[in-house]
Amino acid sequence: MEVAVKLYPGLPHAKGSRMTIEMREPAVVADLLRELGFNELDVEIISVNGVLSQFNTPLHDGDTVSLIPFIGGG
Repeated sequence: MEVAVKLYPGLPHAKGSRMTIEMREPAVVADLLRELGFNELDVEIISVNGVLSQFNTPLHDGDTVSLIPFIGGG
């Protein structure tokens, strides 16, 4: 299956990049993170097709996943 991914600045090796990843089915968001070389501590907000999601959210062919890092501030 193909999954579109948008990486927001702040993630390792991400500068607002977009890509398409080929994944085996069945897969969940955590599998996608591993495929990209990230771990669950790298990501604060996950959106699948515009819906807030979790690491165990199932992925399907054609999904769009946005990964947003932890944002610090004072």
